[in-house]
Amino acid sequence: MGSAGDLIRRIILDLQKGKTEEFDLFVNSLIDPKTSSGTVKNYLKGLKDCVTLFNKTNESSLLTAIMKMKWLNQSEGVIKAYHDLLINLMSANTHYVNVSLNMLVRYFLPDMSEVELQDGIYNVDDETQKKHEDMFKHIHTILEETSKIVPLTPVLLMPILERCYPFHLIDVYIQSCYVTNLLQITRYIPTIRQQILDLIVNKIMKLDVLSPRDKLGELDESDEEEELFETFFLHFEFCLWAYDNARSHSG
Repeated sequence: MGSAGDLIRRIILDLQKGKTEEFDLFVNSLIDPKTSSGTVKNYLKGLKDCVTLFNKTNESSLLTAIMKMKWLNQSEGVIKAYHDLLINLMSANTHYVNVSLNMLVRYFLPDMSEVELQDGIYNVDDETQKKHEDMFKHIHTILEETSKIVPLTPVLLMPILERCYPFHLIDVYIQSCYVTNLLQITRYIPTIRQQILDLIVNKIMKLDVLSPRDKLGELDESDEEEELFETFFLHFEFCLWAYDNARSHSG
């Protein structure tokens, strides 16, 4: 019995001959939540070995499926296989770097669809927060590795960070997650540290200006909401300190 790589190679080569049925089934199985973890892991490993076969005939379908995969909700084996595939993709062609970075950064805005909403504020429990933190760690691992093997990473990443920055009316927990992750990026991509600090300071200052003053007094009514705001604005204070510090050193 051949490996998953051999199977996928044959499917891709058959597609070039006009045989689409098996290819379509394969692509659909990648994003089908019913596909077993073991099968997904094998498919990802197989794709990693077939990156050189990506071309105009198949890359649109394959990339769309890869970017849509809910890989962070799966086993560590699947996460590792996805990590390896993504690194291989970005190493092979800079065309794949931009779409991959865009997908990764969007994970800094955690999915809150299963989180309870109370009085317009997300009630984020410890378990959910831990899940998000683990997810962010996986993203940073890939981003850091990418920055070491793709010299263009800082240039491509910064516009994406700006574009994905959450709108000022988005829940403060999501805002805080995004800011925290931007600050984390400055640890391993220091070349865009100043740009990231500029972005955060400008966005939070805008948030402060747009905050309705008649609502600020109401924060005392919700300890949880107040705690979230305190956490968020601690980031703001840190950013101001880092911003001033960076400015003084650059001068």
